[in-house]
Amino acid sequence: MTHKFLEHESDLYIEGCGKTLFNAMNEIGNGVVETLKERETVDSSRNSKKSSRLMISDRDEKSLIINVFSEIISEIESENIQPYEITINTSKISSPLNLTAEINIKGYDETPANIIKAVTWHNLEIIRDRDNNKICIRLLFDI
Repeated sequence: MTHKFLEHESDLYIEGCGKTLFNAMNEIGNGVVETLKERETVDSSRNSKKSSRLMISDRDEKSLIINVFSEIISEIESENIQPYEITINTSKISSPLNLTAEINIKGYDETPANIIKAVTWHNLEIIRDRDNNKICIRLLFDI
């Protein structure tokens, strides 16, 4: 599983790859953490830590991806979290919608060093390589 930053003239374009949709979404989450962090190493001795748990459901994969990352960005901004870990998993809670994600954000009680304004539908891609059992998501963020 990997993530990488793709070339874009003005915004943040992240590709996350994994064996499942949720693995690929986690890699995008790693890219978000990397973008928002203030330094190369995390100081685990900080006292004021925060965590947040969200549940998101949607009818299709693309809508789920957009809504998951929209909620992550909103939660980080509204709760003033400098994230050091974002995990996205399949939820075991039943939903009338087809797909449900459980999101956990761990971070520090402080304003992120950098800001992501929004996630966009523009250039959203889900690429499936059935031969290599791999899914890649390409997602564009407004910064």
